[in-house]
Amino acid sequence: MPVTKLGERGDFPAVERAGRGGLLAFGGDLSPRRLLRAYGRGIFPWYEEGQPILWWSPAPRCVLFGLNRQQGENRQDADDGQRSFFHGDVPPERIK
Repeated sequence: MPVTKLGERGDFPAVERAGRGGLLAFGGDLSPRRLLRAYGRGIFPWYEEGQPILWWSPAPRCVLFGLNRQQGENRQDADDGQRSFFHGDVPPERIK
C-alpha cells in the first residue's frame, strides 16, 4: 500500500490505509495541532533524528482520552504539564 506524504493542512489518510506494519504517512511537522489530530485517531510519530517524520497506526491500536481521576494531585501536575506543552511554555530540550 502506498504511503501518503502529508501536506500543510495536516489531514491524515484513513487509518485503514496503513501498511501491514502500520506505516501510514510521512512528512508534516510536530505541531501541537497535528499531534492532537493524530493521537485522537490512533496515529503517532516515530522516526530517527535527521529523517522524515513517519506516522504510524498499527492494528490493533490504543487511543487514550485522558487520565484516570483516581490519580488525585498527579492529575493536576499532568494537566499543568500538558497545558504548558501545548501553549509552548516548555523549552524544546524538555520535550524530547
